Parts: sequence; structure tokens; C-alpha cells
Amino acid sequence: MNRRKAIPVEAGDNNRSFAGYAIDDTGNITKQSKVNWPKSVWVNLSHICKRQGISLLKKGDSFVYEMAVDDEIFMSFDSPTSFYAALKHQLIQRHELQFKEKPSQGRVTREAGNINHRLSAAYLNNHNITDNLRSFVARSRLQTLQCESLLALYYPKSYTKACKICNHPSETVSHVLNGCTQFQRLYQNRHNRIVDILYDKIKDNNSCTETLKDTVLQPQLFNCERDKFIHPHTKPDITIIDRNNKHVFLLEVSTPFDAHIPICYQGKFDKYFPLSLEINSMGFRTEIIVIVIGSLGNVHNHVTSGLIKAGLSKSNAKSIAKYCSISSIIGSYKVWKMRCKYYNNIS
Repeated sequence: MNRRKAIPVEAGDNNRSFAGYAIDDTGNITKQSKVNWPKSVWVNLSHICKRQGISLLKKGDSFVYEMAVDDEIFMSFDSPTSFYAALKHQLIQRHELQFKEKPSQGRVTREAGNINHRLSAAYLNNHNITDNLRSFVARSRLQTLQCESLLALYYPKSYTKACKICNHPSETVSHVLNGCTQFQRLYQNRHNRIVDILYDKIKDNNSCTETLKDTVLQPQLFNCERDKFIHPHTKPDITIIDRNNKHVFLLEVSTPFDAHIPICYQGKFDKYFPLSLEINSMGFRTEIIVIVIGSLGNVHNHVTSGLIKAGLSKSNAKSIAKYCSISSIIGSYKVWKMRCKYYNNIS
């Protein structure tokens, strides 16, 4: 059979095409015989584009890339660079949505919400972090640590879901790292470590202001003769008072389980909002800064901007956020090691 008949057919003006060549109903390049194709990057490219739903159309002497956004909307690109960026973004979003649909492994990613992923991945780029610690973070974020609830799912005859330390009905990753009554001291140490890091850095960068840590605020601090505030919550983690500009920052730190970061951020803001209004009535302008870093190292998107408000430079704010992220991870790893020690003693 004449192999010349295997040459692809050029598409007419009204025919479907790939790079100017006619294609059939299945999206493959049309040929004039059943002879197998000679090796060609164009054939391979057409198959790849077909799988991804991409069309390559000829426009004069150049090509136009066409990509399906959904069933009814298509986007066209003249530039390969812009097309590559759009395709990459679409594929990442597609894989991310597929991962978030997983009930357990996708929970942290699905519910954590407003996260700065670049800062939250600082533990991967820190060469002082051990492989065991990296493994702990990955397994914890995927909810695959060997907690009782997971073991009971796979071995229901040998394990129960209950926590053997505090008798909570379900021992999950979030329970171990943030909810077990026996580890409250370790949770507090993890939180206080981050407060100490932030306090030292903020105090060094605000020599002209008064910086207080774990101090119960009284109206006398703001030149008011009242005995006490009406609002009961008057002890933020860090208070910055700029008397020259009549400006007060109430900074609160929290290290919740990562899936609860959005709820915790709003809760901390609501907690100190009435106090900020009372201080405003005394002639000061008050801002609330909430620093939320998950127990597995995920950093809220507003951490960097909050630290900049507190007087740090942008580079310092990012560096401190990464440092605090790793500090939170180390604190959680200590909790997990203590939990394993308890279980070994019980058995």
C-alpha cells in the first residue's frame, strides 16, 4: 500500500482541525489509509491535547490554543506562555478540588481556608528539620497518624475509637494535638513559645512604644480614672501602646488545629472587639492583630500583614512567621511523642 496515503489531510475552512489538519469525530488526525503512522511528535501532541481537551488551530502562519474552561466556555490564546500558565492553573485547581473531596485526607486542606501555603511549607525547606518530623507533619495533615479512631476503622475487632488517656469517645489527630485534657500543659507551652518569639521581636523593633506581655489591662494605662473595663476579656497576649500617636495594638496568638483556623481567627477578633471599643472611647485608636498558626504549622494569610502592623519589616514578618510555624510543629510533635509514651506504658 502506498504510504503516501498515510499523510494527514489538510482541513478545509469549515472542517474541524488540529494544527490545520482534519480530525475525525474522535479527535484523531484523519489519514487516507489504515497504514500505521510513522513516528511523529505531531501525532503524539495531538493525542496529548485530545486527552486534556485542548485544540490547536491554525491562524495564518501561527497557531491559536483553545482550551475548555467548562462544558460551554472556551478560552483562546495566541501566546504559548499565557496558554501554559492558564493550563497549569486549571490542572492545579482540578487536582486540588479532587483532593479536597476526600473525606479524611482532604479535611485539613478543605477546612483550613485562608492559608499562606508558601509560609506553611517552611518545614520542607529547613535543613535542620529531621525526616521524622517532616513525616509527622505530612501524616498529620493527611489524617493518617495511627490514632485509635483510624485503627478502629481498619481493625474494628482489635481497637475502639476512644482515647485511652482521657476516655474521650473519639481519639483523632485533632483530639491528640489540641483536645486531650492530659496534654493541656504542652498545648500552653506551644502557645507561649510563639508568644515569647513575637514579643522579643516586636519589642526590639518598637523602642519608642510600650510593649506588654500577658498583662491585664486597666483603664489607668490609658489615662482614665475608671477602676476597670466593662468587658471581661482584658488580657491579650501582647499589647503595644504608642502614646505619642495615641495608638494601641491588641495582639492575640492562637494555635488551633489547622482545620479550625478560620473559626479561631474570627473568634479571637470577636473576643477583643468590645475591649477595643472601650479603649477607643478613652481617646486611643485601637487595632486588633490576630496571629493564628495551626498546630501543624499552617499559617493564616493575615499573619504577615499583622506583624507588619506591629512594627516589623515585610522580610522580618515572613521570617518570623516561618519560624513560628516550625515552632508550632515541634510543639505538636512533642505532644504526639508524649501520647505514644502514655500508650506504651498502658500496654
